Amino acid sequence: KDGFGDVGMNSFNHYAYGAVEEWMYRYMAGIESLTPGFGKLLLQPRIDTRSGDELPAGQERIKWVKCSFDSVKGMIESNWSFDGGKFVYECTVPDTETVLMLPMLADKLKLNGNPTDFNSYEIKDNCAVIHLTQGKYVFTEE
Repeated sequence: KDGFGDVGMNSFNHYAYGAVEEWMYRYMAGIESLTPGFGKLLLQPRIDTRSGDELPAGQERIKWVKCSFDSVKGMIESNWSFDGGKFVYECTVPDTETVLMLPMLADKLKLNGNPTDFNSYEIKDNCAVIHLTQGKYVFTEE
């Protein structure tokens, strides 16, 4: 016994696990509250674009992320993948002011099945700045 009865110190509710989870939500999926209570939301997915030379031996690029968070404002989803080699980004936005910083990985996209291009958006840090209202959005590379 270690002074903690038969339980010991084998807790999976440790800060280190939460730190990894927070990194996955904030950086891989790009879900970030800009004000308390998700009064303003930033979606800024970070796509793994590393080349084979940049990857540690035996590792592959991250090819997809699927993430959801049930916030006080409602469900937030941020999913991205390379479907058949083409980039797909899907998001669900609750009723809150939302800015999407979508990486410019292609010249032309479809938004919910309709052709669009980056010329209609402000460009910042090689991302299209897109203001979203409540709803579900699917961006697909043409």
